[in-house]
Amino acid sequence: MALFSKDGELPPATTGRGQTYLDKGSKIMGKLFFEGPVRIDGHLEGEISANDVVVIGANAKLTGQLRAASIVIEGMISGGDIIAAKRVELRRTAKVVGDLTTPVLVVEDGALFDGHCTMKREVKKDLDLTPTIAKQEHLIPQAAGNKPG
Repeated sequence: MALFSKDGELPPATTGRGQTYLDKGSKIMGKLFFEGPVRIDGHLEGEISANDVVVIGANAKLTGQLRAASIVIEGMISGGDIIAAKRVELRRTAKVVGDLTTPVLVVEDGALFDGHCTMKREVKKDLDLTPTIAKQEHLIPQAAGNKPG
C-alpha cells in the first residue's frame, strides 16, 4: 500500500486504530519514540523518533530533532535536524529551520525552508530509529564487584 494518496493525504490505514495523536493545547518536553503513525498538533520541545509516518500539523511547533520513516510538515520546526528514511513533504503552511536529510523531498508552493538539504538514496542506513533508552534496557546490568576498571 502506498504511504501517500494521489492528493497527498494520508491513507485511511494511517488515520485509524493505533495512531498516536497529540492535540493542540498539549505541551511536551523530552524524547518521544513511536512505533506507528503519529500526528502532532501541539507544542513539543525535544526529540521525536518514529518507525512510521509523522505528521506535524499546521498549529504544531517542534523545537528539536525529528527522525522518522516519512514526515509531513504543515507546522513549524526549528532547532534540530530532520531525517527521514523514505520521504519528507513540506506543505504550504510549513516553516522549517534546520537541516534535512531524505531520499525524496516534496515542497509545496508557500512552504518556507531555511537550512541545508541532503538527498541520499540510502538514508535507512543512516537512520537508527531505536532510541538509546530502549537499547540500554536490553543490557544485563553488571554486578557491583564486576565493574570494568
